Amino acid sequence: MSESDLPRLEFLLRMILISEEIIFRHNGIEPALEDIEGQNALLMCVLQVGETLNKIQNNEWRNFLPVKESYGLRNLIAHQYDSVDLSIISEILEIDFPDLKNKINILLK
Repeated sequence: MSESDLPRLEFLLRMILISEEIIFRHNGIEPALEDIEGQNALLMCVLQVGETLNKIQNNEWRNFLPVKESYGLRNLIAHQYDSVDLSIISEILEIDFPDLKNKINILLK
């Protein structure tokens, strides 16, 4: 394992926890995405997750984590911001982020 991968995993976990806090403060994913500040904050979390996953160096971990999909979404958010489908972001936050959180916790053990 690269020594730099551990802080990256911890950062990923922080981004997921921050997104959970944003969703909690808005009483759900949909209200958070309807609020411009909540939407921007959540999109930044998703973008950061994609960026950071792409920097994971351990090949075994890269295969275990959704690196390609997350980085592709990161690029969409960064370069085609006005065409992001918020229903897809909602699904990612509801389904994929909890799964990613579990995978990161497995790797951190």
